[in-house]
Amino acid sequence: MATIRKHRCPFCSKSFERDKLASHIDKYHDDMLNPDKGYTANRIVFDLCNKKEPIGAGQGICRICKKPTDWDENSVRYKSYCSDKCKQQARENYKDNMLRVYGKTTLLDDMQWQEEKMLANRSISGRYRWSDGTYKTYVGSYEKKFLEFCDVVLHLDSGDLLTPGPTIYYEYDGKEHTWITDAIYLPYNLVFDIKDGGDNRNNRDMPEYRAKQLAKEQVITDQGVYSYIRLTNNDFVQLLTIFAELKDAYMNDTEPKTISRIHENTAIAAIGGIPSLDSENGNVFITNYMNRNTFETGFAISNDIATDTVVARDKKTGKLKKVNSKELLEDCDFTIYKYIGNDSEAILRELYETYKSGQYVDYQYLPCLVTEFDQILTDDQLDFSAMLEEVDFDRIEENYNSIAATLQYQMEAVSNGKKPIVFDVLDPVKYEYKNRLLREYGDLTILQSMDGKYFAYNVMSCKRTKGVDSIYEITENMLRSIV
Repeated sequence: MATIRKHRCPFCSKSFERDKLASHIDKYHDDMLNPDKGYTANRIVFDLCNKKEPIGAGQGICRICKKPTDWDENSVRYKSYCSDKCKQQARENYKDNMLRVYGKTTLLDDMQWQEEKMLANRSISGRYRWSDGTYKTYVGSYEKKFLEFCDVVLHLDSGDLLTPGPTIYYEYDGKEHTWITDAIYLPYNLVFDIKDGGDNRNNRDMPEYRAKQLAKEQVITDQGVYSYIRLTNNDFVQLLTIFAELKDAYMNDTEPKTISRIHENTAIAAIGGIPSLDSENGNVFITNYMNRNTFETGFAISNDIATDTVVARDKKTGKLKKVNSKELLEDCDFTIYKYIGNDSEAILRELYETYKSGQYVDYQYLPCLVTEFDQILTDDQLDFSAMLEEVDFDRIEENYNSIAATLQYQMEAVSNGKKPIVFDVLDPVKYEYKNRLLREYGDLTILQSMDGKYFAYNVMSCKRTKGVDSIYEITENMLRSIV
């Protein structure tokens, strides 16, 4: 299994994983910081990981005018635009991406026309008043609740969230169609399509409607310009999840690969998975499995950890085929690895071409495709590949648990007008244990809720973990999920 990369603290000789380094600096080198001038531990770590000089006082680059941009502690990265003028220019530039392909301009490309004409004709449209006094347009109750959540709970800067979002052209049944997206969050270049699907599905589940939905989502994913989320049923855990993913991606790269997430119980096709093999999101996962009854072994590849569809080798024909992952792994012991090399797009492209051509491949084709090995002698050889990292499902589960717990905690605060009542850990033995547990997590504390549950809490980001019956049940993965 690949070694997790560590970074050396610029103030001492110790090395830490990226998500622990900021807490170490806050706790042991706070005298070297100057938050009032934007010189924070998060900024130091970002500059260090992205090789920006001078470390802790680097600069971003405006996507429009290329001038320096300031640090944004909330999104833990440099701002994408240097001024409101450049944000507005970005808004005007949305149409250019598709116009370069189709070479035409119509009223549908004019954002002001969209807002004042098209949206005004919707009887359920309106204007939401942001906390700072600005207004955002919406075209339904789901969009209104989305805006309220972004404002009241997430406290997003109104200038960073634009409604509607960019206009996307797509083809369906040989004709060109126009899709006006609901919103875009500029710091992460994240486009939203807000639906009343999932647990509260509408009646538009006809094949044509769903085919159009897939066609337009395929276009926005293939473009690779925007990250994208189909947010269904105002399930804001979905929103917090992709924000966490994008935050982590931007901490590692100033311009990371785009991410697409589609949420619907009767999902069309996960754009992040390989039902459409030419949908690339920059991730590659390989599963090594063994059936407990037949002892047959094999490999499967996907580009989304959550997809139900993977690509595997058909043992009878020797060709690649798409299979349901749950059916494939039933009665199997398996390990999933994430490819951490730099050629994920090339791997996915070759995989797609091989699948499409229907050519014969041998048993070793899939594992050799994602590793540095020319030959696989034993299945556990994947454990020793420098190109792979075993997926930690416990950590993934805790990330989701913390997102859900944080959402509930924040919603209670909003509905009651104040934070829920919590208590400090006062028992001397448990207090000493808490200090030992949090020695490398300067921003975290452990609290107890009214129902007696213990949970870890990040005093800087206001994230929290799920509640557990005993303080001794709080794990390292739980702590890491809120850093």
